[in-house]
Amino acid sequence: MNQYLKCQKVCLSLYLVFIPISCFCSIAFALSIQPLFDAVMQMNRQRFLYASFWAIVLGIGDIVCLLLVHFLRVALLTWANCLLKDRLFERILSFSYSRFCEKNKEYLSVLNNDSQAITEGYFMKELELYRVIWSFLLSLATVSALSPVITAVVLGMGLLSVLLPHLMGKRLDQNQRLLSEKRECYFSDVGDSLNGFLTIISCSAKGYFLKKHGQSNQNLGKQQAKTENSLYLATWISMLFSSVSYLGTLILGGALVLKGYLSLGGIVSISQLIGGIVAPLEQVPAFLAQIRSTRSLRKKCEDILYTKEQSVSFLRRGNKISAENLSFQYPNSKSGIFHFSFSANQGGKYIIVGASGSGKSTLAKLLGGLYSPDSGVITIPHDISAEEILYLPQKAHIFSDTLRNNLTLGKPISDLKLKEQFIQLGLQEFFSHLPNGWNEVLKEDSCSGGEAQRIAIARAVLREPKILILDEATSALDDNNRKSIERMLFSLPEVTVFEVTHRIDTELLSLCDGVFSVENGRLISRF
Repeated sequence: MNQYLKCQKVCLSLYLVFIPISCFCSIAFALSIQPLFDAVMQMNRQRFLYASFWAIVLGIGDIVCLLLVHFLRVALLTWANCLLKDRLFERILSFSYSRFCEKNKEYLSVLNNDSQAITEGYFMKELELYRVIWSFLLSLATVSALSPVITAVVLGMGLLSVLLPHLMGKRLDQNQRLLSEKRECYFSDVGDSLNGFLTIISCSAKGYFLKKHGQSNQNLGKQQAKTENSLYLATWISMLFSSVSYLGTLILGGALVLKGYLSLGGIVSISQLIGGIVAPLEQVPAFLAQIRSTRSLRKKCEDILYTKEQSVSFLRRGNKISAENLSFQYPNSKSGIFHFSFSANQGGKYIIVGASGSGKSTLAKLLGGLYSPDSGVITIPHDISAEEILYLPQKAHIFSDTLRNNLTLGKPISDLKLKEQFIQLGLQEFFSHLPNGWNEVLKEDSCSGGEAQRIAIARAVLREPKILILDEATSALDDNNRKSIERMLFSLPEVTVFEVTHRIDTELLSLCDGVFSVENGRLISRF
């Protein structure tokens, strides 16, 4: 995962350089306090002014370095997070439809939550570890030069503060894994309930789903509390030992001052430098725990980024469009397509008819390349690429974007061509009510179901497919609009059209080249 930090080479290099510089400035500032206090104790005005000047200069330098380090760290983390999200999104969009459907809710969580958690709990802690290691080493060397005895005491207590919480690592990992599972379960339950909102209010089942949500929410809350308590306990142990270290430093330093082995200014400087030893030892266990806590999240991201799908060769090239002995069955279900064979001419218009649940939509998804068959092959002509096969579902999706972008999806298309398509689909009235025309930003409720379907049909036609599969794509239209649009689609030159429907329009029969009747996943007739 570190590759996302390394991609920003200049920023990372500057960060790696400024960290030791910042640590040197902090130590120099702490050491400048010794002559300042010693001058006060000696009542030496000249030495006091000289020491004050350098303390101010070094203090300003320390602040400037800290600011630069902060800005560099923020820039690195922002870049890494954006790059990770971009690559995750790119990878998700390259998945097959069947793989996407398996974990689509998980993918949304990975993009929205997990990537940010990785940035904060992994990327940032790795950068912080580099800083605290430099701070620890330089502070340890400086304090050792001033007082080896104090160094030994502080280092011994500090090491204990590291080792004890480290022993709790397995419990922290287990709690974090369980928390991730509970969180996924909660999001799944909430999503399922909200998607079924209409059913809930229609059936007056609010009480049941409130109880179900309460139980899921409680399970998540309990695991969150358990995880937070474990992490806090590990941190508390470290803080306990660090407090003992500070107290021991003051007592031992005071004794050394009384015996004349150390000046008052020296003990003040040492007390400032002790933070550079104790703080890293206190922070390291917490950082490591947080890095470990992201292990399951990083595993999910790596599965998305690097796990390859099994490539099954079911597509064959030929002179016509055909399917041979095509079979597909849904997991844990008896429904699907069984031993399905047919042939179609390039540029032909065909109707796939069948009752609800007959398997016609499954066949459409197989033809569209959304599902991979369990057996059999699909043949397409040599001059047709996979990108030229377009599947249009019953429920049209309208993106939260401009009307133009909803239609073109990034393809350069003139306004004149867009207008011609809208006229063919009877969308002039819809367009006339848009204040910003093609630049009007649409939302889910910006248009009716019929208007959304016509926009989706326009989008499909504008992409100029060579094979167009309509899966009940005109179901929300009135009879007049439906018949007009179907005639328009069936008149598209050099486009092979498969229309999936539960009824046959007699007027459309004269325009089509064949009808495939499907029942219980099998082809029962063709004419």
